[in-house]
Amino acid sequence: MPKTKVYFRTDANPEIGMGHLVRCSALANMISSEFDIHFVTANTPQPVLKKFLSSEYKTETVNNSGDVEFVRKIQKGDLIVLDHYSFDSAYQDKIRQNGNKVVFIDDLIGFNYNVDLIINQAENVTKDQYKIVGPTKFCLGTDYILLRKPFLKAARSERDLKKIESVFVSFGGADMDNVSQRTVKVLLKFPQLKKIHVLSSSVNENIDKWKSEFKNSEKVKFHNDLNAEEVCTLMQQCELALGPCSNLSLELCSVGIVFITGITASNQDNYYKALTAKSCVLGIGKWQELSEQALYDKLASVMIYDEKDIKWFINNQRSFIDGRSGERLLQEFLKLAGQ
Repeated sequence: MPKTKVYFRTDANPEIGMGHLVRCSALANMISSEFDIHFVTANTPQPVLKKFLSSEYKTETVNNSGDVEFVRKIQKGDLIVLDHYSFDSAYQDKIRQNGNKVVFIDDLIGFNYNVDLIINQAENVTKDQYKIVGPTKFCLGTDYILLRKPFLKAARSERDLKKIESVFVSFGGADMDNVSQRTVKVLLKFPQLKKIHVLSSSVNENIDKWKSEFKNSEKVKFHNDLNAEEVCTLMQQCELALGPCSNLSLELCSVGIVFITGITASNQDNYYKALTAKSCVLGIGKWQELSEQALYDKLASVMIYDEKDIKWFINNQRSFIDGRSGERLLQEFLKLAGQ
């Protein structure tokens, strides 16, 4: 018996970042054993698709007007996953006219939703905040967190750190505001740090400038276009991380690490509130508004952490993410497909 098709309609590029595609990739990995996975994208570079998506998945590229053709080609019984802020009520209505079940991955609560299932990983969101059309199932909070396989595995493993000597820095694949550069400059003021790992991607336009500025520092190492396993391994080599409160923050918490985070985009507000409330992270507000002195002061207070302090953070993170979300989401998709 052929598997039910699941179409993921999402995008990734320097303007919107990599987050939508990363979490769709995570969800696809969770359900691929039981479903036939298809990705449909527009304005997404092919190297990015190759980096984040399994070669087993079928991919299709459409232009902006091509979504009309995409909607027409969907067959009855196919499941559709949407993850993009432009896929509003009108877009959802077009798909629903075909009788297809629709899943929406959300973090904004931005419009009326005409879908069968909403996934929102933020812990402090309730279904009462949503305006919906018709019966809708909600998968809210970190019980349904969208993490790729290496991070789900990491969340179920032990982590024993003694002191802070290595740091992981990443502000997304694009880092349009060039926060990484300013952050590394401050980190270099701390002699105890032996290695500063900076993760970005080929869509980042600032990489050459970074490499030029820090070429004389043996501490700074740049990493581009790593796969999930490589990113997870890199995080596990560090005791401290700095980055935005995006999907990346959830991956870092799954690994277990002292994490200084702030907001770089409005869709991160709910993640930020939840992670700071649970003492899983050290919050610093909005990264773009943070002065170098304020960042230095925050880092100075963290550099003296001992084994007990670090363990406290990791225990909070372990209670927040249990690594079993994939099992729960697979069951929800099987229900949608009538299996």
